[in-house]
Amino acid sequence: MASYIGIGWWQMRFRKIFGGWIVVGGIVWAGVTIVAVTRGYLLRKWDGMSRFTIVDIGDGDESRTVVESFDPVSRRGVKLILPDNMEIDTVGGRGKWRVKMLSQAPSWFGGKKWAADSVADYMGIMYTGEKTLLGWWDNLAWWRWRSRVDWREKDVADSSWVEEVVAADGERMWRLGLNWDVEARELFVSAAIVGEKLNVTVVNTTITSGLGGHAARSLESAGLRVGLVKSDEDAGGERCKIVAGGNTLDSIGAKRMVGNFGCGAEVGEFGEGEVELRLGINYQRWWLGI
Repeated sequence: MASYIGIGWWQMRFRKIFGGWIVVGGIVWAGVTIVAVTRGYLLRKWDGMSRFTIVDIGDGDESRTVVESFDPVSRRGVKLILPDNMEIDTVGGRGKWRVKMLSQAPSWFGGKKWAADSVADYMGIMYTGEKTLLGWWDNLAWWRWRSRVDWREKDVADSSWVEEVVAADGERMWRLGLNWDVEARELFVSAAIVGEKLNVTVVNTTITSGLGGHAARSLESAGLRVGLVKSDEDAGGERCKIVAGGNTLDSIGAKRMVGNFGCGAEVGEFGEGEVELRLGINYQRWWLGI
């Protein structure tokens, strides 16, 4: 009888302790989940209002490099399949690469991030991220929106946007034609940004010419109006800056510029809707590698 009571006491004691650990474990799991969800939300790249564009570099020889983009306002999307033998100018001073080789970019170049940056830069577009590098929140948003969008698919090699060139070794390759920038402004415009009617002044603060005009391409394809491109070394710095009035800094377009160029944001004495993009040494290094 005594031993039975002892066993029963230990069983109750075990259940109490075990139940306590279950409660503690549940609280810890809930805490970790809340932190993960909050972190994923705070680190998201898509704002839910402007155009969502991803570059899929692919893996291996059989994969294709694809650019997919949709506008949540118009609910229209485009899927562009880049030809393997398209030659692009890459960022970081890495020269010209064929699209088929981008998936093999070494990690010290920046891997898929560098490859996707190069594709977007060559095409003159803003993009949200490389497909495999998106966080779970952005992946969820992409999955939720895919079925709501009217998609148009196009193999770039079969379009009028490219022209055939012959390399030094005699191989025929594709390059974007002179009419591409006009087409990009149709395919990659963001209705939400257009509606804000922002006017951007691009300031090259480095001694290297051409940075302002180069950056202006992606601004214009997104729907931003570039009113002036100029140079001013006295306004320079290491990091690029987006300078505007307080209300304008909170606009979709200004925030999109901050994310796309990796800039800091600064309040300045500007009129409503006026934005200044000051390109610094970091943009020069990112684009040219110098």
